[in-house]
Amino acid sequence: MQKSLTAIAISLGFTAASPTLADGIYYGFGLGFASAESEQGGGGVGFSELESAMLGVTTGYKWNVNSGFAALEMDADLSFGQETENTVTGFACSSGATGAYFCTHDATIRLRGIYGAPVGNGWSIFGALGYGFVSGTGAISPATTAKAITGGVTAGLGIQKQIGGGTLRVEFIHDNFSSGVKKADAGGFLYTPTWEANTLKATYLINF
Repeated sequence: MQKSLTAIAISLGFTAASPTLADGIYYGFGLGFASAESEQGGGGVGFSELESAMLGVTTGYKWNVNSGFAALEMDADLSFGQETENTVTGFACSSGATGAYFCTHDATIRLRGIYGAPVGNGWSIFGALGYGFVSGTGAISPATTAKAITGGVTAGLGIQKQIGGGTLRVEFIHDNFSSGVKKADAGGFLYTPTWEANTLKATYLINF
């Protein structure tokens, strides 16, 4: 009888933990802080920078593999049109741009693969690699901007642990985007503002 009760208790404990451990779809929300720099593509003159809090949104599909896990994921950081500033003058584009860099940041979206493994005490370490892109407006003259989307490589390194009914993740992400997905159009002259950013982000994930 005692053995049966012990087996039932272990089974119930595993069942309670399984939503965050099982294969399947997951989603989550987070907060991050990004430090980014943008310049005119093609060796032009002019830099802008952004230091801002971000709202994070994440969704993906996870598989348990051997003693670790793998996932395919869409991860986004949103700042809803936050203005950048010139690195020399400290002015935003609304006060006059000095180069064809990003003037505002709307969103950074990453499509990536993840692999992780346990490291003890309930923690797992993971790495992420994929393609990402940034959306915002780029300067096309000192006083005007146009929509721009630039893409490139994104990589991340983080740790996570099951807490409550979900998983708490803390991650460092580096984005290096320089390929024009949608170039800023200045009446036939096309500009590709670059974007390089470091982001520290905390996310809480829940299985669907």
